[in-house]
Amino acid sequence: MIKTKVVLSLISIITIVCLLASAVFAWFVISDQINSVSIKIAKIDSLISLFEGLDFNRDGTLDRGNYLGEDPASVPRHEMYSILGSPIPALSNDEASIDMNMSITDLIPTQKFTYKLHIVNNSEASNIMRLSFIGYVASYFKNNLGSALYTGAQFDNFINYIKALSIEIKQLDDNGQIILGSLKKIYLADLIFTSNGEDRNTEFNLVENIQIDSMLSSNNDNDADIVIVVQLETLEMLTKPKNQGGAGITMTEQAYQSLQGKQYVLPLLRVYLEIPG
Repeated sequence: MIKTKVVLSLISIITIVCLLASAVFAWFVISDQINSVSIKIAKIDSLISLFEGLDFNRDGTLDRGNYLGEDPASVPRHEMYSILGSPIPALSNDEASIDMNMSITDLIPTQKFTYKLHIVNNSEASNIMRLSFIGYVASYFKNNLGSALYTGAQFDNFINYIKALSIEIKQLDDNGQIILGSLKKIYLADLIFTSNGEDRNTEFNLVENIQIDSMLSSNNDNDADIVIVVQLETLEMLTKPKNQGGAGITMTEQAYQSLQGKQYVLPLLRVYLEIPG
């Protein structure tokens, strides 16, 4: 009887340990030795690269002839893009975030700047990605010395510039084609002010719930490409009512013309990666 109780107790303890291990999203690797169990916690191990599209006339159609051959050999699909900086690692137990700034120079109406985020998931767990706009408060915009990039009237002009921009989001498949239903165009004026005219400093998700499979996936689909197209909209589209497809804002011709031919840092974008719970 005592032996039976001991065996039952051991079974109960083992069951509890197994349940607890599952709750922290772990895998078990059982070796050949009896009663030997190791626990491996899932971790994010991703690499994020930012590219700028090669587009000589800024019409939104990328130019294969401008390819400079600068892309890493590990990402051969980006032949019409030039990598900006170095790939950034995202490493964390269950979630990670990466901040990215992009600058635009001499943007005139109807011209487009095209960027691509390339994310590779090297971990053994799937990742869920979202891309967010992180407000426009002055503390987010600093120069190389850590001081405010825009102050006073400069910041007011910067806000007007953001109001005139639109962002188009596309997710590409492995053949570089737009995934059905992923095309999304957003007027940034909608992100800056609420319906009652108050400032909107909160975070806004541009795209979310994009699953990037693990490196162990049988589909060999452990990466994702997100294209971001930034455009200085025409004054006509900015002032057109929302129910007619415009941004629905008030802006004078003089204020609009003052935005052209200048260089600005785009609102901060943040890439989030999470392991689904």
